[in-house]
Amino acid sequence: MSIHASRFIGRDDREVFFVMCLNTRNNVVAVHRCHVGSLNASLVHPREVFKSAILNNAASVIVAHQHPSDDILTIV
Repeated sequence: MSIHASRFIGRDDREVFFVMCLNTRNNVVAVHRCHVGSLNASLVHPREVFKSAILNNAASVIVAHQHPSDDILTIV
């Protein structure tokens, strides 16, 4: 999964939130970049996560985002 994540997160200067849609065998069937936030925040409505999952007929999802500062301890 980290390979898929690294392709979409990259080294952006703002927070990026995305959804990986998985099938019943946990294979990634789609990746959707839901939101590009600011330097220190990314507000995502659940509707956007569910929309991606439903439209891709996902059995499960993985959500992720990155911190431009690379500081993993800044989660609020």
